[in-house]
Amino acid sequence: MAAAVATLQPVDVAWAAAMDGRVAFNRRTVMRDGTAEMFFGPRTVEDVLQREGPSDPEVGVATFTGRDRKAVAALLHHTCHPVHWHPHRTVHADWPGRWAEYVRRDLLPDAMPLVVNGCCGNVHHHDVFDPRREDTPESMGRLLTESTKRALEKPHAVERP
Repeated sequence: MAAAVATLQPVDVAWAAAMDGRVAFNRRTVMRDGTAEMFFGPRTVEDVLQREGPSDPEVGVATFTGRDRKAVAALLHHTCHPVHWHPHRTVHADWPGRWAEYVRRDLLPDAMPLVVNGCCGNVHHHDVFDPRREDTPESMGRLLTESTKRALEKPHAVERP
């Protein structure tokens, strides 16, 4: 198999953003007894009073478009720990890998997407208030791709100097 060869070319840069509060949540909770903890059990969700802190629901996208009007690259940004695969001792692309895969497949077929993770802190994909919610790298990738599509409907061009 021959290796792909990239050629340098001038590009136009645009950025876009959308909000998505469906995939990342603050994992620290204040319990009804006044304690704070990362809630994953064994207590029940009825023991949880509220989330302790914020999350970052912004989905950021930057596109780099060649003269042929095709996006050659995309920079994707969201804040959430990529830890669906924990505690396995292997490398796994988790939700960033699925998101990049789905953006390329569904939105920007000529682009190479790169996911840049935000400052995660206590932001996690597990929602203690909806334990039945589908929580997989694939579901998170699908939802973030939907938000990326919404964001790309209103891009902001970066002006050339």
